[in-house]
Amino acid sequence: MSQNEHPISNIGKTLSVTASALLQSQNISDTILSAKSPYAQMLKDTVDEKGAKYPSMDLVAKWRAGRQNTENKDSFQDVAQDSSSYFKNRFTNERKAFQLLSYINDDLLNDLDTTPHSKNKLLTQDPANEEQPPSLYQGFNALLSQEETAFSITESNTSQTNMIEPEMNEVKQVGIISAVNNSQDLDPALVNASYNLTELATMKADLLEKLSMLQINKKIAMFDIEEIDSKLQRLKIRRDLMFNRIADLEDKELSMENSISSIEERVNILQEHGLDNSKENFSESGGNLANLRTPIVSIPNVSGSSPGRRQSFISDSSLEENINNSLNYNELLPAKRLSAFFQQRNKKHKKALPTLQQYYTSGSHIKSITGALLGPVSCLDFDIPFGALCSAGWQDPVVKVWDLSKNKQIGLLSGHLATVHCMEMDNNYNMLATGSRDATLKIWNVSQAVQSYGIDPDTVADSCIFSFQEHSDEVTALSINFNHLLSGSQDRTVRQWDMNTGKCVQTLDVSFVNALSHSLVTTLDPPVVGALKSYDVALATGTKDGMVRLWDLRTGEIVRTLKGHTGAISCLKFDLHNLITGSLDNSVRVWDLRSGSTLDAFRYQSPVTSLDFDDEKVAIANGSNSIQVYNRKEQRHWVCGQNEEMTGSTNFVRLKNGYLVEARDNGVISTWAV
Repeated sequence: MSQNEHPISNIGKTLSVTASALLQSQNISDTILSAKSPYAQMLKDTVDEKGAKYPSMDLVAKWRAGRQNTENKDSFQDVAQDSSSYFKNRFTNERKAFQLLSYINDDLLNDLDTTPHSKNKLLTQDPANEEQPPSLYQGFNALLSQEETAFSITESNTSQTNMIEPEMNEVKQVGIISAVNNSQDLDPALVNASYNLTELATMKADLLEKLSMLQINKKIAMFDIEEIDSKLQRLKIRRDLMFNRIADLEDKELSMENSISSIEERVNILQEHGLDNSKENFSESGGNLANLRTPIVSIPNVSGSSPGRRQSFISDSSLEENINNSLNYNELLPAKRLSAFFQQRNKKHKKALPTLQQYYTSGSHIKSITGALLGPVSCLDFDIPFGALCSAGWQDPVVKVWDLSKNKQIGLLSGHLATVHCMEMDNNYNMLATGSRDATLKIWNVSQAVQSYGIDPDTVADSCIFSFQEHSDEVTALSINFNHLLSGSQDRTVRQWDMNTGKCVQTLDVSFVNALSHSLVTTLDPPVVGALKSYDVALATGTKDGMVRLWDLRTGEIVRTLKGHTGAISCLKFDLHNLITGSLDNSVRVWDLRSGSTLDAFRYQSPVTSLDFDDEKVAIANGSNSIQVYNRKEQRHWVCGQNEEMTGSTNFVRLKNGYLVEARDNGVISTWAV
């Protein structure tokens, strides 16, 4: 804009450029909102209050302020009601307003078909380009024709219901035309019966036009599908970004919680042993935290030193050694060792649980640990999704600890003399309870095993907090119930242990259990107590006679017996409402705890060896190459883990919050999202 050009004279040009841009731009934001567009520059030079070089700009500012203070502001709808008066002001006249409203872009004018008799012809931008999307005019006509056809069919059906059936000769006269107009399949008999060339030509022309309409509608649908696919692809990319972000945030949450737990543990240790010297150092530093020095610890009198003299330089390693010696569980008596472990300072408080498994597609394979064990997995358990996993095999008496988020071994628990048959993790104290064929139960400190793994082999045995040794035969099942531990053994007893004192507080006799004479199992003798689960004062046991018994731990009596299975019970679990049991008779049963009746039962092709469930789904292992899943809410069965990459047969499962861990007879452990 030149210096001599008056800004008010640019308003007409501004409005013209605005209308032109609105009519010809496919993407208005590319032109109207572009900082380099002539419209933006002209508008800025015309109505910008700041830095105005002309006195006449005061008129524009006053006019704009008056428009903002007007109570009855004009809206966009007012243009359609009185468009000629909408643009009337002191800067434009009726001629310019008419030019603005009637202006058509040259590109749109060039799109018109000016050939003779083009009334019913479609407008095409480039007939040679079949991949080009239909023009706006083509799409409008195609959709309009479609709506008119639907309307005519609706009216025809309505009129037919209110009229008497016409004569056959009348149907023959209008049959061809109505069939064409309604876009129905044309009966060849009607064409063969016609001898009117004009009628046939008209019919052909109408069909060609309708065919063109169909092709345009087809193209519109094709381009809509492509647009939807493109949007879905962009949404998928965005979802993957958010998915990775959740995974990163949960990793940081876990790391911070571990750091907080370490700080809390350190604080409890210092308070318990009276090693807090923050007040002393704070006063010596003059109230400045930056001047805090290394703690000064008094040491006993040594030869050549004066009584009461203080050593000023004590290494942190010496202090840590003194603390560790005072916390060494192995130097305590067995009962004291248990009570020292089950302290409030050792309790873990997790504020955030992983939720990443909820955003996987149901049935998705997350990760696999190949070569986890030398042979089949005997038992396993984990604390939280993507957390710590403990596993044991039939051929090795040790328990391995794994990091499920990184698929690597982080700990080792060694102490049993025979195969570990059962285990359960306790999240409150990061503790593991195991039962073995060596007739013992052991309580392990998983945190200590992880900290000492790969650093000090001598501390591996220190991870064992306590051993229960009153069973006379192998331990086959166990369950943690708050401060108590329940265990079932081949010595035909179920024992209740106090984990604070290590004493057996109750023994339940199950010597009356006998094997079923018609049991289908002939290869291995099932254990007397195949499974048990305890909560509060309730205990459920599943035995080799196929019976499920409900016990009251306050009295030690059986309150109900559930009959239905024809084989030994191999696994069970219950919640507040239902008890679900699996048996070697190839079946799974769902029981109502209040009435003791069977709510549901389903049978498989092979014996059920393990099951677990959460609020929605039940996961079942039955020796097949996949995991059987039953949706409790939808009452629907489906299969998880059935693909060519997975080999071996599943023999053990654990499920928590939609996160499934399954083990196979080839030693492979895999995680799934269900």
